[in-house]
Amino acid sequence: MIRLLALLLSWCALLSPLVASAQGAGTPLFVELVVNGRAHPELVEIESISDALWVPNAALMAAGIAIEGDGRTDVAHDSRFTADYDPLGQRLSLTVAITLLPIAHHASVATARIIAESGTGLAFSYDLNVQVGGSHVGGGLWTEQRWFSSGGSLSNNGVLRFGNGPTAYLRYDTHFRRVDAERALHLVAGDLISGGLNWTRAYRMGGIQIGRAWRIRPDLITMPLPRFAGEAAVPSAVDLFIDGQRQQQRAVDPGRFVIEDLPVVTGAGNARIVTTDAVGRQIATDIPFYVAPDLLARGLTDFGLETGLVRRRYGQSSFDYGMVAASGFVRHGLNDRLTIEGHGEASTRSAAAGIGAAWMPGLFGTVHANVTLGRADAGTGHLWSAGYSYIARRWSLSADHRRASRDFRSIADLDARALAVGGNSTRVFASGNFERWGNVGLGYLDVRPAQGPRARLATASWSLPLGSRVAGFAGVDYDIDRRRLGLQVRVSMALGGASISVGARRAGRDRAQVHAEYGSAVPYAGGIGINAGIAADAGGFHQGQATLTARGQSAQANAGVAFSGNRAIGLMGVSGSVIVMDGGVHLANGTSSAFALVSTEGVAGVPVRYENQIVGVTNRRGHVFVPRVAPYHAARYSIDPIGLDADLSPSVVERRVAIVEGSGAVIRMPIHRTASVTLGLVDAQGSAIPAGSIADLGGQVLSIGWDGVLFVGDAPASLAFSVTRQDGGSCRVSVTMPEVRKGLDHIGGVPCV
Repeated sequence: MIRLLALLLSWCALLSPLVASAQGAGTPLFVELVVNGRAHPELVEIESISDALWVPNAALMAAGIAIEGDGRTDVAHDSRFTADYDPLGQRLSLTVAITLLPIAHHASVATARIIAESGTGLAFSYDLNVQVGGSHVGGGLWTEQRWFSSGGSLSNNGVLRFGNGPTAYLRYDTHFRRVDAERALHLVAGDLISGGLNWTRAYRMGGIQIGRAWRIRPDLITMPLPRFAGEAAVPSAVDLFIDGQRQQQRAVDPGRFVIEDLPVVTGAGNARIVTTDAVGRQIATDIPFYVAPDLLARGLTDFGLETGLVRRRYGQSSFDYGMVAASGFVRHGLNDRLTIEGHGEASTRSAAAGIGAAWMPGLFGTVHANVTLGRADAGTGHLWSAGYSYIARRWSLSADHRRASRDFRSIADLDARALAVGGNSTRVFASGNFERWGNVGLGYLDVRPAQGPRARLATASWSLPLGSRVAGFAGVDYDIDRRRLGLQVRVSMALGGASISVGARRAGRDRAQVHAEYGSAVPYAGGIGINAGIAADAGGFHQGQATLTARGQSAQANAGVAFSGNRAIGLMGVSGSVIVMDGGVHLANGTSSAFALVSTEGVAGVPVRYENQIVGVTNRRGHVFVPRVAPYHAARYSIDPIGLDADLSPSVVERRVAIVEGSGAVIRMPIHRTASVTLGLVDAQGSAIPAGSIADLGGQVLSIGWDGVLFVGDAPASLAFSVTRQDGGSCRVSVTMPEVRKGLDHIGGVPCV
């Protein structure tokens, strides 16, 4: 009876504001505001006058409703709102048009940035090759000397040639390189290759270069990415599918939403947005898109500048530098559909400047065009080009045309001033993927030089899978001007870690030739690889080669033979690197533009993996050298602790590390030796401390097991701690470890008093 009376009094209290409002007096109400099914936790003060519900505009805006003014709105009579007031639940539910709700922007999860590392050290790499045939013995020794640190890298490389003639050393490149990862910039001083655009020609020079280097920031996506928009009337779950594959799932609030910055495959594609509300109703929307890889995202700028002396006869002379030159380029993403470009260069003998643009006309591919004007010794000239490309999931098309006047010269052309540079060229290529029927490619090339004959070539190719391990290939090319037809067919088969292929080819009126090849790759961690091939024609002429390569952790060697007709030569070689790093000298089977040294801090015999592949076992100093690492890529390095002794404990078993180009880094995964102990605790009467009692080791709380046994990992030389028994009593333990420690000691009869 008392509970019924309390309920009636509650109803009267709730209904009294409505009675008062019916009499014309305004009554304040504190309610929970719910907008299109989404509740806002803050209580909102509204006023009820007669059948009107006045809500402050500030509260509506705080709930995400786009409304103007500083006053208040009668949501019961405003046509933009549908109001439902629940007096028992003190809740005001509003249904509003989606256009009044904010647009929510949902970005994809950004790629975690791992700052590239660089250690300090020296690397000496070599590649010796010797050829022996008849009375001829010759070869070359390529070497590189590299110093690297966090401040940059200094490198020099060249080749020592020897044989029947004079022995001479030819220098290739010497340069200092430094990168600024924060601003994605790089600086090169010394021998370098000029930067440029798709429609400019690069040249070698000795000087200084600064420019953007996007490759050092793999977490940055420079091309424009599509945005996918949708709307939800109530709180919903949204699934985004790209070409049938789910890429993202998230919850959205009522209103319009945009999913952006989602990395997708370049070219044309289709996105499907599936919105599911709380009762399972679904709405699917298909959105076609196109991603152009040769455009820059809105606001991004790419540039490069260099100045110095033009290098001549590269590969023939070590120090042949000529005229002073400078050049530069810039690209800027004006918006997500248009990227503008500019290029300029000048030397003591020439000057040129050009502008260009790349444009994405909706979903119809990419169009690019440019024009360059220049003046050189030969006079004033121009160069222009235009092209189009389209990439779809199953086919692609590209076409471009380039035309240069006879007198046009760039810095790259000046060394070839005796040659006619002008002329025009046209290229058209198409490819298609027909699934089980394979891939088809078509091409056409038309080159008209300023001097000399015209060259037109048409090509077609077809690759066809003939099973899970077998594939076929057929190709044909036709020289239109010389009326020469070339044919080739090939069948290849994968055999685990090896492959074989057989085929035939014929070019023009030449004799048909049959050939066969066998190849097995050298295992990354070391082993044997074989490569062999032979070819013969209908006239009895034959040629071929066979090479065996052996790779160890310290070096790589190869030996083989090559023959053509009745002539044969022997081939021998050895390559590797010597690295001074982490306080020691290390031998490796080679280095690339980046490398790593994994250290377990002196523990030998530990298997090491690079990107889940075994690369070696730590030596007696606890080192494994990883010679070939992709620079700036956050690669996974790991050790296998399964086989470790019981007294060895790794601090970390896996790390993701990125390494600066041109350098190496020490990746430390220390393994330390532990001295653990089990204590048999007894009370004053010599009985074992009950199981379940708690030992407090100064912040480390441990549970005591059966027979009063307590395990303490990595125990110090002495221990003093308190024990709380299950009956609530307590005692203290003081124990000193034996002078000679084992991996796991046991001390029994330790009193707890």
